[in-house]
Amino acid sequence: MGIAQSERISRDRMGAWKSAGRALDAAKDDSQKAQAHDLRGLVKLADVQARADSTHVSEEASGMYLELKSNAPPLDKISKQEISEADQEYRTAVELDREDAGHHAGLARVLFFESRDEDAKREAQAYLELAPDGQDSRWIRTALKDPRRARNYFAPAFVVTTLSGEVISLESLAGKFVVLDFWASWCVPCRESVDDLKSLTRKYSKNSVVLLSVSADQDAQEWRDYIARRKMDWAQYWDKDLKIGQLFRVREYPTYIVIDGDGVIRDRIRGSNPEESVVHRLKEALQELTPQKGS
Repeated sequence: MGIAQSERISRDRMGAWKSAGRALDAAKDDSQKAQAHDLRGLVKLADVQARADSTHVSEEASGMYLELKSNAPPLDKISKQEISEADQEYRTAVELDREDAGHHAGLARVLFFESRDEDAKREAQAYLELAPDGQDSRWIRTALKDPRRARNYFAPAFVVTTLSGEVISLESLAGKFVVLDFWASWCVPCRESVDDLKSLTRKYSKNSVVLLSVSADQDAQEWRDYIARRKMDWAQYWDKDLKIGQLFRVREYPTYIVIDGDGVIRDRIRGSNPEESVVHRLKEALQELTPQKGS
């Protein structure tokens, strides 16, 4: 199973599927069989995501999260077969080992994706009975209150201290839209976007939209000097160990991530487009999400 988990993390879905199959063949008890079926369900969900043009694949240690843009079609219309197979794998895992909370969480997630909310709620409750403070308890409780939230990817919690000494956390920003700007002073498209970012901060009130720039610069003084020279007067954080970038799976610069007031990632814009600036696309995303707040 360790090999299969490693292949899942590396997004080698074919390899993970084959390894999970070998693990299933070698399983000596129902618990091991259940773990193999659980992983097979996870791989099937990854297959669904890979086929969805407007979804972003993101994996966390606690399981698979789907990030759906506001205009994304329902997953069951994209690949009914794979989602059905994922359902069956998780269902088999639950039947083999009902005392493993993670299997109930996996099945609940698939059922929420299928909009089978009542069935999903039963599995969610089963998870909470087994693991009230488990790693999936946050999204489970949120899903029970509003099943639509189970079909979205929640931003991971973070706390940073900005250049000005302000402590900012995801929790402290609840109720506001947050734009995370992952950038670096050595990144040409990032430098070219500074004026547009200034415009963005003027367009929206800080009470509705908060911009937090997270720098991957290696030299702190160069970072500070650049911010001062360009008069970047919004929240700035030096991600010297790249932990925040890794937390949000940032692999290229610039990357902009839009988080809504409930902590759900609503959009992710990466790289540069010679025909349209990244920040322009970012403005369009915010205008769509907060039409009443833009000027």
